[in-house]
Amino acid sequence: MNKNVLNYKNFVYLKESLSNAKKKYEDKIEPKIFKKFIDIDKTKTKKYLEWMCKQYLNDNTVLDKMNSLITEFDTLVNKHKIQKDDKDINKYKTFEDLEKKIEEINNKRSFSLSEYEKKYTVIVNDKNVFVVRPDTHEAARKLGFTTFNHRENNETNTSDCTWCITYADDTHFNDYYLNQRKTFYLIDIKENGKYFKDISKLEYNDKCLYRKVYGNLKCQFAMEMSDTGSYTLWDSYDRDLNSDLADLIIGYYLADYGFVKPKHTEDEYKNIIKIYKNNKC
Repeated sequence: MNKNVLNYKNFVYLKESLSNAKKKYEDKIEPKIFKKFIDIDKTKTKKYLEWMCKQYLNDNTVLDKMNSLITEFDTLVNKHKIQKDDKDINKYKTFEDLEKKIEEINNKRSFSLSEYEKKYTVIVNDKNVFVVRPDTHEAARKLGFTTFNHRENNETNTSDCTWCITYADDTHFNDYYLNQRKTFYLIDIKENGKYFKDISKLEYNDKCLYRKVYGNLKCQFAMEMSDTGSYTLWDSYDRDLNSDLADLIIGYYLADYGFVKPKHTEDEYKNIIKIYKNNKC
């Protein structure tokens, strides 16, 4: 949950990487293509930039496949699915060499559905809250039908989850996780814990923050966090809560867990509570 801030050393490497790439390729590659490669490379030091430029000059037909290949390679690197000696992209002399390496790794990763469903990380599980980070779409979907089943679905007569990362189609999860580099933390405020009474008394746009699902009370949130540490909080109605209310929940009521740094003083939080508290909830 720590902020992933670009430090000075990375800043120096970033400047060097961009400078070197510009000197070598700026007059050989169209500006819009060069800009596209900068956008594709999500790493802090743009460590894939020169390699992409080189491959494009060798064979410009690889342009359409470049984004997906670099994204998949970087994901495998970050998830430690590639051996240390193979993580340097410059080891791969051609586009096809990198494609073959990724295919080789993927062929070794033969997980069953049940194994993918178990790929989540429990951050907190005490008497007050349960916080979990789903690391695969399958895990997010499984959690959406179990602990985070906060919606009564009249079509199926079962309970499910409103958040798009739990839908059957994995498009949303993969876009957030792979393309936008977002991480989700699913938060269950336990009904018998010390925070439930206060948080469940809050409302947003005339709706309480808890839901009643087949007789059970659910007060749950999805925290969407970027790699810079900024976050968005979604409630069980799939509403993007405004920043003050989100901070009241994560930065004030759940301050003991240190998920984020509080933005307000004690007196300011008391005023925010007055705005959103509804004793009828």
